[in-house]
Amino acid sequence: MLQGENIFLRNIQSSDIDTLVQLWGNLDARGEFFPLTILNETIIKQRFSENGFWGEAGGHMLILDQHEDIQGAIFFFKPNAFVAYLEVGYILFHPNNRGKGYVSEALALFSRLLFETKQVSKILLNIDPKNIGSQKVAEKNGFVLEGRDQQAMYRNGAYHDLDRYILLREPV
Repeated sequence: MLQGENIFLRNIQSSDIDTLVQLWGNLDARGEFFPLTILNETIIKQRFSENGFWGEAGGHMLILDQHEDIQGAIFFFKPNAFVAYLEVGYILFHPNNRGKGYVSEALALFSRLLFETKQVSKILLNIDPKNIGSQKVAEKNGFVLEGRDQQAMYRNGAYHDLDRYILLREPV
């Protein structure tokens, strides 16, 4: 478990599965920017049984508040086998908890963990240009805008651009 000032990060446990099925299935709580990919009960149980949602090519941790209630998730994945970086994503499951600093703190803890345990040169965030909250989270954690991928994501019946923010292991 990683402890911050206001949140904890920990690996997913078997006792979390039923709660995660409900949280991941609530599409209304996703917000306008998170992909509508559904992790149903079968997928969640299969991934948990395979590796507990943690491996070399990807992993999830839960964002817990001070009462150890699940507030969200933060995750990494390697876009393909040939790159020396990881992409990170995150979600808060309860819209009323956005803007409280949970994600900023989670990203700081998670980035440090990835640089300490993974052999990668940088961490990448892909953020919708209209997602001001995530831009602030990225910048607060030292990520810099590297460029824009046009029409990189299909969501809600349309293609959307994504801004690419990076955090280098060793700043230049």
